[in-house]
Formats: sequence, structure tokens, C-alpha cells
Amino acid sequence: MRSWSVRLVLRAGVIAGLGFSVALISGSFLLPVIYPRVGQDVLHLAFWGVVITAFVQPAKVLNSILGTGILPSGGDTKFILLAHVVSSYALGLPLAGLAGIALKVGAWSVFCARGLEELIKAMMLLRRYRSASWHRKLET
Repeated sequence: MRSWSVRLVLRAGVIAGLGFSVALISGSFLLPVIYPRVGQDVLHLAFWGVVITAFVQPAKVLNSILGTGILPSGGDTKFILLAHVVSSYALGLPLAGLAGIALKVGAWSVFCARGLEELIKAMMLLRRYRSASWHRKLET
């Protein structure tokens, strides 16, 4: 895949992720209308869960594009697995468990830990995409 077409796909993905973020945030204000019989505590928690998810959506889209499309097409599957293990099992899940269960900070802290996991994975995959080693794998 040519460099300009990869950048075009990445740009379109991030723009789509931003569009989904706007849609999610807009839709989060409709939760009381969609679920009129749900208690205010649950609606409040759901609202913040949707908002946190919306802010992380561009990173999630970037992870999908890089982690399931671009990097594997160059044969760079080991790094993708490493990025997932580091972001999910070394950082995201332990932080979620610590904040949500051990420290009892609240469910929003679990949402934030999950969001942090996606952001770290996106940074790792984007850095790998920009590295010369991945491009060398693609050319061989």
C-alpha cells in the first residue's frame, strides 16, 4: 500500500471517529428520553460512560485501522499483540481493578482506565507505524 493512500485511510478514519464522538455525545443527552423508567443514578453513570467512550472513539478507530489492517498487511503481527498485551493486561485491567474494586473510586474510574488503555494502544501502534522498522518489513 502506498504511503499517501495509508495516510488517506488514517485521516478518513480519524475524521469518522470524531464524527462518531459527536454523535455519541449528542445521543448521551437523549438517555433519559430513551430510558424513562431508569433511575437517575444509572442514567448519570451511563451518561459519563458514553461521554468517556466518545472522547476515546478516535483512538479506537485508529487502533482498528492500524491494528487490524495496515500493520498486519506488512506482516507486523507480533508488535500488535505486544501493544494489546501491554495496554490491556499490563495497564488497563490492573488500573480498572485497582480504581474500581480496591480503591472503590467509582465506575467512572473503570471507564477512564479503559479509555487510557485505548489511548496507550493508539500511541504504541502509531509510533510503530511511523518507525522505519515497520516500513522495512513491508518492503521485503
